[in-house]
Amino acid sequence: MDPREHSGAQWATPRDWLKRYADGHLLLPPPTLLTLRDLAQNPQLTALPSLTRFANDPHNSGDGDGGGIIEIEVLAGMRQLIVRSNTIPPAAHTNCFLVGNDGATRLLVDPSPADNAEYAKLYAQVEGRFDVIFLTHHHPDHHGRADRLVRQTGVPLWLSADTLQRITAEQPRFFDGLETREIADGENLTRWLGREVQTLAVPGHDRGQLALMPDDRAWCIVGDLIQGIGTVVIPPPEGNMTEYFTTLENVIGLDPEVIIPSHGLALGSTYYLKHALSHRQARESQILKLHQAGKSEDEVLATVYVGTPAPLLPLARINVQSHLDKLRAEHRLD
Repeated sequence: MDPREHSGAQWATPRDWLKRYADGHLLLPPPTLLTLRDLAQNPQLTALPSLTRFANDPHNSGDGDGGGIIEIEVLAGMRQLIVRSNTIPPAAHTNCFLVGNDGATRLLVDPSPADNAEYAKLYAQVEGRFDVIFLTHHHPDHHGRADRLVRQTGVPLWLSADTLQRITAEQPRFFDGLETREIADGENLTRWLGREVQTLAVPGHDRGQLALMPDDRAWCIVGDLIQGIGTVVIPPPEGNMTEYFTTLENVIGLDPEVIIPSHGLALGSTYYLKHALSHRQARESQILKLHQAGKSEDEVLATVYVGTPAPLLPLARINVQSHLDKLRAEHRLD
């Protein structure tokens, strides 16, 4: 067992694993889910027909709901659409989620297609499948063209007061004619497999960012608290490194079974959150020592982010500055 890749191991039949998945307590990528379904039907199979179909058409989730955008269901009752967006490299997509069943409000989380062609594909795929659009935070790769989708479908838009304020400041006409509702920390928004799904304030990357988590903590959609691809940037004025550290510690303490970032794939356990916190702590220690040694910001950047591609250095500089701001606020700089 490699603790960097596994949180546990046991033997069970395909039907047992599928029961755990149906109960919402098992994370299954599409190839594994399709394999288990085939073997549950016939344990003597020497070929896997569902897996073969998926390999030939990955835009199809394996249950007939395929479309123009890759759509998967790694957790039962939650659909994840991998939408091409105007995000920061190396990421190229923002995860959009369909959450809510048992007759509860159906949320479409963070629709942000990159262009009109991607918008058309997304609209065709989700039309009639949601009642509300919910935004985790205000960055453009999480709300791009969401206003157009609200106008076309007539559904309301839910978001934090901070997110509403920041989008309005950047795009004064964004909310014209739209029905909005300001959402606070700890509100019940929908149900998933019989569990209440609540908001959780996760500031740091963005002060108004809200996560979603069911009451049994089976999963947590954390937005940009972490990224499965690349490193989170803590940009001022909405970003704050002190808040970021605190939020990571808080979510680690809540111990959700699965962490679902906005960029990249779902991750079992809080291992990656702990890794992100440890990484930032190590960066901070390194930056502090370099600063105390009299190094300039440029020298700190060149040392800490040696080998970083040139286009990403401005983002790396932002994180250096955010760490220095945190250290300065804590009176740890000379």
